[in-house]
Amino acid sequence: MTTHQHLGTDAAGTPLVAGPRPPDDEFDALPDGADLDAARVVRAHEVQDGDLILADFPETEPGAPREADYFTTAYTAHLGSLCGECRECHTDRYAIGDTPDYQIRYAVLDFTPGDGCDIWLRNEPVLIIPATVTR
Repeated sequence: MTTHQHLGTDAAGTPLVAGPRPPDDEFDALPDGADLDAARVVRAHEVQDGDLILADFPETEPGAPREADYFTTAYTAHLGSLCGECRECHTDRYAIGDTPDYQIRYAVLDFTPGDGCDIWLRNEPVLIIPATVTR
């Protein structure tokens, strides 16, 4: 992302925008071969194993666009299922520990045994660089 760009809308029709990623002296460098020009928005359930996850889009005031909030350290998606035992699986925010529809409502974008689950609502927008894009 070299300029401020409109990247589509979320499920409710709210515009999604992204400015340039902060420089590497403020954020960790991206892995070799990561091409920011290939970044795109997908829904959390569309993330593929190996995609590089760059940012989420926090909720804003009604009518205001949702701007990409870049993660200090981009991370690679390692898809999995909810473990049901970690702190993330039992937080009040997600309240998914025993819900029968958890696989319909949520996606786990990073599952590392012992580190917990990285849980997203399945339709949340995610800024990624697809695993299939390399330089």
